[in-house]
Amino acid sequence: MYFTGPWLLFLRTSPAHALKTILRLIEFATDRWAEGYKAFTRTAELPAFKILFDGTEKDFVGDGNVYNWHSYMSDRAVVVESALMALEKWFYERIDKKEDIADDLQQILAESRSYPSDERILTVTDC
Repeated sequence: MYFTGPWLLFLRTSPAHALKTILRLIEFATDRWAEGYKAFTRTAELPAFKILFDGTEKDFVGDGNVYNWHSYMSDRAVVVESALMALEKWFYERIDKKEDIADDLQQILAESRSYPSDERILTVTDC
């Protein structure tokens, strides 16, 4: 559903602002998910995985449900789903045009701590 909402047009017309906005949205959604996860499981620990980034390990928060936000969320969170799908579509468009996307991928890894944004990188870099 990359065509739902303003995200793809925003990325095409103002990529720097759009990417920052999408990252903020994902981080906000991740924070709300983390609050719910902690309340439901009654634990302070959150599921996460580590990757080596700039010489240090970095945690990316989320579980299998968070990982799949790009493909299915409840009707209440379609804005997050569409933003993630638009981000992926935008990367594929740029790859098809032979544009360098390394700086944008680096920005996502540097500024995000959320599993869904990292999942978009894993999907795009598989092509």
